Amino acid sequence: MADVRPHDVAVSIPWRQWTPEAFREARERDVPILLSISAVWCHWCHVMDESTYREGEVVRRVTAEAVPIRVDADRRPDINNRYNLGGWPTTAFLLPEGDLLTGGTFMPPEEVLSTLDEVVRYYRTERADLEEKLKRRRERRARMEELRHRLRGSVTPSIVDEVVEATRRSFDPEHGGFGEAPKFPLPDTIELALAAGHVGRDSDLLAIADTTLTAMAEGGMYDAIDGGFFRYSTTADWSRPHYEKMLDGNARLLSAYLHAAQVLDRPLFWKTARDVLAFTESTLHDVETGGFAGSLRAEEEYYRLNAEERAWRTPPAMDPTIFTSWNAMMILAYLEAATVLDEPYLGEHGLEALEAIWRLNYAPGAGMAHYYDGAAHVPGLLADQAWMGKALLKAHAYAGHGDYLQRAEELMGIMRARLMDPDVGGFYDIPYDPQALGRLRERLKLLDENAVAADMALHLHRLTGRDEYYDAAAGTLEAIAPLYRAYRHHAAPYALAVYRFVNPPLHLIIVGEPTAELSRKLRHVALGIYDPNSLVETVDPEAGAARLEQLGLPAMPVPALYVRRGRQTSGPIQDPSQVRPAVEAVPA
Repeated sequence: MADVRPHDVAVSIPWRQWTPEAFREARERDVPILLSISAVWCHWCHVMDESTYREGEVVRRVTAEAVPIRVDADRRPDINNRYNLGGWPTTAFLLPEGDLLTGGTFMPPEEVLSTLDEVVRYYRTERADLEEKLKRRRERRARMEELRHRLRGSVTPSIVDEVVEATRRSFDPEHGGFGEAPKFPLPDTIELALAAGHVGRDSDLLAIADTTLTAMAEGGMYDAIDGGFFRYSTTADWSRPHYEKMLDGNARLLSAYLHAAQVLDRPLFWKTARDVLAFTESTLHDVETGGFAGSLRAEEEYYRLNAEERAWRTPPAMDPTIFTSWNAMMILAYLEAATVLDEPYLGEHGLEALEAIWRLNYAPGAGMAHYYDGAAHVPGLLADQAWMGKALLKAHAYAGHGDYLQRAEELMGIMRARLMDPDVGGFYDIPYDPQALGRLRERLKLLDENAVAADMALHLHRLTGRDEYYDAAAGTLEAIAPLYRAYRHHAAPYALAVYRFVNPPLHLIIVGEPTAELSRKLRHVALGIYDPNSLVETVDPEAGAARLEQLGLPAMPVPALYVRRGRQTSGPIQDPSQVRPAVEAVPA
């Protein structure tokens, strides 16, 4: 049952999985494929399952005239990225080879039947014309992808300025947020406004972050009873949410509220961060595996109840899938919260979750995967490798010792071997597989995933000095440079990665035995300082003598902290209360 979720068990249509056998069946029967892309949290997916896919004529004809394949969008983002037709559920009709014929999103029974009529008629009577058109379409798409992947651009500070200006233009000053309804939180865009406002002392940009985070925390986006943020708002004023709760959204918003609390010191932001953590601990933390569950289903009737009424109702169903990328996002937020909120137990939980994800989802040579149905599935996706790499590097900074850096390098080795474009730069979203089905033979370079990968590579370069990591970061940012303008304010992850690449980091280096009391106190203060381009590193003068030499720092006194930005380095600091003043004395 690799791609079929529990809520599909009762569906009368005999869904197949995305397998060579299903495609072979379509070829042997000479019929099209009906691809349904669903999600366990998706309200309209459940409605379509309970209505359209239970209607007798639909079941009879789809079973007789097509091969029905069901895919979960979260468990198979590779398929979703290539066949999604504008939302969930996606209802797509394919040729047996995997070419897209037509489709849409939610379809009532009569629309499925009429579309099936059209597909079958065209498939039977105009096959030669159809195959010729599809051949030309494939060739045209291949040429466009080849051209797109051959382009490179310069990586300059002006990229950050352009995306920041797009963020200003898209901001809704009345309600907060960006654009019109439906309105998504866009935590990366918030983070860009906060970072640029903080670094540039720009009160207007800080107000963008402030207004947006306040509106979401005080509006319908936040569940004031059970806790946690919903996925998005169907209205511009955040008053009517779409009721699913996602691990990735809550993780990214938790980080945004923590950073905003540090910069703006709003009581609401401190409270919201703590509330999201409490919700995550009580609801999404999976005690059995040690990781975090993926989502809660969108059950509108439940979420419209008051606190007393909800106490008597079963909460929405939880998706127990352990997604590596989403777990890594929450682990990052936990490790940040441990120092920002001065709650060490959150750091312990974050490190425990990190070990659980590594144990469940890592395979040597293949990298990270997703865990469900008692096993790991779909290894090698770029998002999983890059986000896990960032979580490992955060753990390396937080703990000051352990093999986190080594494991991050292992993942980068897998990314460079299996996902990197060696000619132009950048990372593809999936490994190359000549036997892949349908459009999985086409590999994509996705902006947000490449931004995370570039960040990871740059971080590794700064910790090791290895040129191949710098080249990977530079090549990735250059490969995406021709694309970012089309994304406007949605290019915020890329702009943040560019900012970190073109500016020297705030490098906080603790020299001393990592577990020594003063080393831990100095590290705790360093990790609690907000800077969008910070790097915290602990070097043991005995085990890390070569690294100390590389950094040009003395082995004594110990423990001591050094503040470095560019060519400026402070003297040794042994009083934790003097770290912040020393940071403020080093210009950005």
